[in-house]
Amino acid sequence: MNDEAWNIIALVCAAVAGTLGAFVIRRRRPHGLDAMQKNLLATNIGYFATLYTFFLSFAVITLWNNFTDTSEDLAHEPYTAVILAREARLLPHSEPFRQALEGYLESVARDEWAAMARAERSPVTQERYDEVWRAWERIRPEDGFKAAYHVRMLEELKDLSRLRHARLEQVRGSLLWPFWLLIHLGFVFTLVALFYTDLGHGLADLWYMGMMLFMVLINIWLIRELDTPFSGVLRLGPERFLESLERIRTLTMP
Repeated sequence: MNDEAWNIIALVCAAVAGTLGAFVIRRRRPHGLDAMQKNLLATNIGYFATLYTFFLSFAVITLWNNFTDTSEDLAHEPYTAVILAREARLLPHSEPFRQALEGYLESVARDEWAAMARAERSPVTQERYDEVWRAWERIRPEDGFKAAYHVRMLEELKDLSRLRHARLEQVRGSLLWPFWLLIHLGFVFTLVALFYTDLGHGLADLWYMGMMLFMVLINIWLIRELDTPFSGVLRLGPERFLESLERIRTLTMP
């Protein structure tokens, strides 16, 4: 069974357990509210539910935009490396530079991806990246025409640096701890609200509580997944880097 199935099972089980727990506790310790108190509380709970739903939706939409931006950057970073390799072919004695590019892409896919899944950075890949810059600095164009390509490569290297920096900035997530505090407090408040919410029908109560808990839990799970794009179930892979590595190796073949 894959990770996606296990996560769905865990979410459903958590929702069912929370629903049955709230239902059993309410049966053993009734809230004791009269009709007027129930109506007043329903208004307050409705306001809280609207506010909490808006907050969860805002977090999901923001993180989804970050997730898609990171996915686009992952497409552009190895593509930029391929462009650099093509431009380097026009310059003399550029084999070390192309080899440094190959080493960088391979290290990103093999070393840095595993480190990013642990919310860390790879010093090995950082060294490979620095070697790309050193190899570019050692290239000596022979004339003005080739010097123009050498300068143009500098712009591509700047783009590579910007894309690499943007990718590494997403390693530790972008949601600040106060947001996580509000998310988890909202879940606790939802459980308390369900204890006081009584529809007067056992089956309807179970369905309502289960639906609410499942939707809240799946939103929190989705927020966690989107906030860590290099780990979890909804993770981005290094396939594009490996594809670009093969393209560069094809370019350097005689």
